[in-house]
Amino acid sequence: MNTMLRVAFAAILLVPLAGQAASSDLANMVQAEYDFAAAAKREGYKASFLKFLSEDAVMFGNGPVPGRKRVAERPDLPGLLEWYPDYAIVANTGDVGFSTGPWVYSNEGKPSAFGHFFSIWRKQSDGKWLNALDLGVDHDEQKPAPERLQVTAAAGHAAAPSDRTKDIRDAETRFAKLASASGYAAAAESMAHPNLRVYRGGHAPQAGASQALPLLKEQNATATPTLDYASGSGDFGYAYGSIAKRSFVHVWKQDAGKWQLLADILTPVPEPPKAQ
Repeated sequence: MNTMLRVAFAAILLVPLAGQAASSDLANMVQAEYDFAAAAKREGYKASFLKFLSEDAVMFGNGPVPGRKRVAERPDLPGLLEWYPDYAIVANTGDVGFSTGPWVYSNEGKPSAFGHFFSIWRKQSDGKWLNALDLGVDHDEQKPAPERLQVTAAAGHAAAPSDRTKDIRDAETRFAKLASASGYAAAAESMAHPNLRVYRGGHAPQAGASQALPLLKEQNATATPTLDYASGSGDFGYAYGSIAKRSFVHVWKQDAGKWQLLADILTPVPEPPKAQ
């Protein structure tokens, strides 16, 4: 989830396929998201985020910032932030994944803001899942609301973790070259996964390349993306950086030996306050 009222996401259940992580890995990560949301309702925004953010968690303000420091330095939310996942995926190594779903903020018992959250989760050495990256978008209330994601744990073990960071950096390098030559939207279309999900402020997330690409083209960005961070594991990876006064986060999925863009989010970088 994200800070204050900007959190982020949409509606498809992804069932683990052969070669992916054991369904228990997916179920445990999804349960961590539900536990996170329950803690926020029970203990408040600040306490729950400090409990579920990893030590190196990233949030976004004027670019990427340390998540725990950002939460600790800000006052608690006066109202109630609620959310649940409607989509999730875990690497076939079972050590990193992505979840997303709708959020609603209520103050004095009345819903006043809506959006979707966007969370990267990492399994810790003790087996616990913690949120490693958190951001989102706001949009109007969705009616009907997306269905809650339900995953049933099953026996099994994931493959041994493998570092694919270089692969993700290579994919980002290719993306940057395409974006520089033909535009950000064209780069995303060229490298899109069939299940691509696109997140933009003011819009409900769009899932599936045919639905997502028009939104991406509508809010195209020009300039060459600058990569700040990349991490990969198994058939899954993520990266973040900046382009044209916006921060981006990409989620990558490898299918048939080819890295494809599974999720794309752009959020504006706030303008610095003008000197008085």
